[in-house]
Amino acid sequence: MSLKKVLLTSSLVAGVSMASFGGFASAAEVKEPVGNSLNSSTMESSPQLSTMTAGTSFTLVFNEGYQGVSYGSWKNGVTGSGASTLTFSKSVGTSNTYTGTLTAKVKEVSAAVGFNITKTNTTVASYSVKVPAGKKYTIQYRPVYKKYKASQEKYSVVAGNSTLLSKKYIYPLKFDHLEYRYIKK
Repeated sequence: MSLKKVLLTSSLVAGVSMASFGGFASAAEVKEPVGNSLNSSTMESSPQLSTMTAGTSFTLVFNEGYQGVSYGSWKNGVTGSGASTLTFSKSVGTSNTYTGTLTAKVKEVSAAVGFNITKTNTTVASYSVKVPAGKKYTIQYRPVYKKYKASQEKYSVVAGNSTLLSKKYIYPLKFDHLEYRYIKK
């Protein structure tokens, strides 16, 4: 049996009681897509799958891996004229977030990618720049995120067989740091 099937089987066995009530199960680090049909022989005749009532559905969430860096919008910090040193220092709220449609529970996507996708925090934004005489600058800042991809796969169970109903992607963004720049006015 492949690692994918073992993880999928383990996830179904672990999550089946929640699944029968519309809950979710997750399996982290599975990067290979799952086929669109699982049957009881694939699941090695899991008693939980075979005893699920017709029409029951469950959702699995898979970590599809790191996708690169993502940037938030630039925000104005402070504006000042030279000749002087312009300093910006402020406590700002930061948060992990996501793009795409969330069809699974937040805690299941968080478990799959390994971090809380809605966690909020505060950090100090701090940056200085020398402004030449006769010039006016504005310091700006923006959040920088590490971007991940997760698939949310919804299955239906009929007569002990599960069939993929839908697969939607979500892109969790983990806050990494603030980036700064100054613009001349």
